Amino acid sequence: MARPLVASALVAVPLTTGCSYGVPPIEVPAHLPPLGAIDRAASQVVVTDLREDLDPEDAEEVREEIAEILGEAIGPPAEHGAALRFYAQVSMLSGTFTGNNSDGSVWLLLGTPVLVVPLGAPLGLNIEYDEVAVNLVMDIGGDRFAGEGRAASWGSIYAPARHRALAKAVQIALLDARSPSSGSL
Repeated sequence: MARPLVASALVAVPLTTGCSYGVPPIEVPAHLPPLGAIDRAASQVVVTDLREDLDPEDAEEVREEIAEILGEAIGPPAEHGAALRFYAQVSMLSGTFTGNNSDGSVWLLLGTPVLVVPLGAPLGLNIEYDEVAVNLVMDIGGDRFAGEGRAASWGSIYAPARHRALAKAVQIALLDARSPSSGSL
């Protein structure tokens, strides 16, 4: 009796809740100039969290996440590309840890914390949700580009929701980046 129940749960959990194994790929739009290396030391991030008080290390973690996301988008720095400095305002808008991507009522009644999460987490079960807004200003060789992005994402132990949502929001901000104006950060 227990074996069919466990087998059914192992199949049903990923099919009914969704899974996350990676972060969506980010690309630098063609309207931006070739980019060189990211100047992480000169880049800044201000993080506000509308849900809770922030740990002082959160801004540093988010700065590193955005630098990593931009670094993956850039790939190997262009030989003649300008160094990139960025300033980002990140707002953490909402987030949950539910164990599913529906309204939660059914799984909570079935024992999400006891059955679903322990069985589904190793399978990549979506167990958290985050929504972020990013105001991104980039200084590329003296030209300033600014864009805004807002995104939400489900995440798992393999691909955290915050990182997935940040990647999506940064991609939207890159696509939204307005024409350059002279000046620097």
